Amino acid sequence: MSDEQHTITYSRLAWVNNDLDIFHVVDLVVDGESYGEQIIGKMTDIGQILSTYLTDNSIIIPVEAETVSEDVSTFTDAEIIARIQVAVQNILDAKARELNYDDGFAIASYANSTVEKFRTEARRFIAWRDQCWDICYDFLGRYQAGEIPRPTIEEVVVALPALTWNESTSSEPETPSNTEEEPESTD
Repeated sequence: MSDEQHTITYSRLAWVNNDLDIFHVVDLVVDGESYGEQIIGKMTDIGQILSTYLTDNSIIIPVEAETVSEDVSTFTDAEIIARIQVAVQNILDAKARELNYDDGFAIASYANSTVEKFRTEARRFIAWRDQCWDICYDFLGRYQAGEIPRPTIEEVVVALPALTWNESTSSEPETPSNTEEEPESTD
């Protein structure tokens, strides 16, 4: 990322999660280019520009997941589904960029790498990615079946499991679903 100065405006900005790696920004304009309302990973090009701008100007932003809630009543089903899918894909891509891969597709392409480090990272990412999409499509399926009201981006994002990178050679992401011990049977 270059050290050039950028002109940035927005009407509302908040972190989506407590990890402080995903922004929710409304009416974002960077150097005259409008981005509208976006969920942006901190490691994306725009996320890095925004992070630098906030740091350089000593701007503190709140962690307010509720600001991601939207009035989805005006969206068509296709619009809400597309917005949720884009938000999930942005999260996946931001996570891959933490290890300097271009995006989620790039890291997944290393699943059969001959280099153990790349293969392990890819397989952990793929397992986590699959859990994320499973949760996303579960929300969307239940909505389309009439079981739940239209989900918000926030509801889906908050439900996604965490993935932390460490030196472990496990191919499974460290998520609550696979790190907790099974309760003992009381039969």
